[in-house]
Amino acid sequence: MRYPTTAATILLCAILATPASGQAVRQSGASVQFRTDDRERGLSWSDGEAALSLEGTLAVSPALSIDAGVTSLRGSSRHGGSDFGLTISPRYTVQSAGWELSGGVNGYLFDGDGELNFIEVEASAGYLIGPVSLVGRARFAPSQDAIGGSNVHLGANAGLGIPGSPFSLYGGVGYSFGSTSDPVRAARLRPGGDYADYYLAVERMQRNLALGIEWTDTSIKRADAASPFSDDNTGQRLTAYVRIRL
Repeated sequence: MRYPTTAATILLCAILATPASGQAVRQSGASVQFRTDDRERGLSWSDGEAALSLEGTLAVSPALSIDAGVTSLRGSSRHGGSDFGLTISPRYTVQSAGWELSGGVNGYLFDGDGELNFIEVEASAGYLIGPVSLVGRARFAPSQDAIGGSNVHLGANAGLGIPGSPFSLYGGVGYSFGSTSDPVRAARLRPGGDYADYYLAVERMQRNLALGIEWTDTSIKRADAASPFSDDNTGQRLTAYVRIRL
């Protein structure tokens, strides 16, 4: 499949602009975010540079939604020199007795010839206890040429809204593993092999504006320097972000 940057942007705008009815209208929304480094699972997706993203959710029904986002990748070597990445994620969510269960598919598309696009399935379970939220998540990308095999990421996250203040604390751990058919491309998502990732963050929310600082790290000792899809942006990093809800 070929998804040039222009087409990806048009598709995202179409999703955000599509009208919905009933309860879905109140659940749809969009946001703009600026980060000093776009990091996913402890790895930089923007070559260690600042990134701008537009994200949105279209609520098709109270349970079915479509998330979409486009992010500047600054010629990321991890994604073959891509300048933009588009993510589209249809998902189904149900809530019961404090639990929130969700399942869906994530499609990652990059400007270029389409050879680096890949998909994964995702399932999560979250529970809310007062100001504390707990979430467990599993993502599985079946074997694909774009990522040199298969990839699994298991993660656990926690959030705490500090009562009487606009501040929230977040933290989480994850672990990535999978099969390898092409070591060069497998280094995109697992540079140096299977690894663990960690993060801690503090965020201040004021109306539609969020300001945050996030620390990330991984267990990667040395990235695969032989792969053109890998880089050295895999260690400790302190990043800042600003998010505006539209």
